Amino acid sequence: MKAGIQIDTREFDAALNAVAQGSRRTFAEVVNGQALALAFRAIKRTKAADATKVAWRLGQIGTKIVVDKKTGKRKKGARIYSQEQNSLAARIVNARRLEKGQQTLHGKALVAAARDFIIASVRSVKYIRSGWLPAVRILKLAQAKIQSSVGVTMADGGKIIGREKGTAFPASSVSGPSASAEIVNRAGVIDDKHNSPESIAIAGLQAAMAESVEDMRRHAAERIQKEFDKHSAR
Repeated sequence: MKAGIQIDTREFDAALNAVAQGSRRTFAEVVNGQALALAFRAIKRTKAADATKVAWRLGQIGTKIVVDKKTGKRKKGARIYSQEQNSLAARIVNARRLEKGQQTLHGKALVAAARDFIIASVRSVKYIRSGWLPAVRILKLAQAKIQSSVGVTMADGGKIIGREKGTAFPASSVSGPSASAEIVNRAGVIDDKHNSPESIAIAGLQAAMAESVEDMRRHAAERIQKEFDKHSAR
């Protein structure tokens, strides 16, 4: 099975093959069923990110404190962003421009672009879990072989905000024993590897995958035991 984030899937693949052996379903159906279970588990296992920590790491340097004139109470106001050109956000902005073959930014243009990048990252980092939801919807449709929408609600562990931030590519029955499925989470991915949206998504997927491996191994062992008991009784 492939994933948008590169992680070791050897144990998952081995457990998947063990489950597929003896199953009445096609290999593609088994793959899609396990991919759906994995996406569901990823929603539950992906923790909510701390948007404030992400903002400070990227280049926020403070927060305005607003005093209510009537009550005298203080409350947090707008974020204050770094005016330096070597903030993490600024470095990411120029690194991405270089990758696209564009000229790097400098001065006020770079500071403004870095600020916009932080704002966008903070907005998207809150919805990392929602990046798995499109995969759930697509794989539900593939598994059920229907064209109408299958509801995914808050009961599934999250909700889609704005444009979908992920997708899935179900396994095809024509692929036979080489069938594979792909789930993708694009929500809030940035280049900061420390507690970044990407690392949070990876941790959630790895925890979900470990749970799926344990479940598939248990299922395969139970099937083997049933077969053994069946033949022993003869």
